[in-house]
Amino acid sequence: EEEDEGEGFDISQLNEPVQEEFEHVKRQNVSEEGKKGACVRNQLLIWESLLEMRIHLQRCMNTANMMPMSDKYGELKDCKEFAEESNVTMNNVSTVLDKFLTLQNLLLKNFPDTK
Repeated sequence: EEEDEGEGFDISQLNEPVQEEFEHVKRQNVSEEGKKGACVRNQLLIWESLLEMRIHLQRCMNTANMMPMSDKYGELKDCKEFAEESNVTMNNVSTVLDKFLTLQNLLLKNFPDTK
């Protein structure tokens, strides 16, 4: 009876299906890990871009903070050169704000999960 049990049980037949399932799971994991890696890389690129933008905006804020206070503004607004430069600056700031709002809408449209 012991020999009959040993002959009917083939270990190689058991290992093959398990290996195939494992290989299939392994391929899925590699694919998922690749997708995760791409997402992480994109997040890092976005983070670096935002950090660079923050650095540039900080320079703008430092310059804006050097502008005269309201008591000096009354004296300077009569100056033609100051009025022209302040109008150009306001137009530039307005353009940047419009671009930021457009970017925000675009990002919300393409990535609704971020809401």
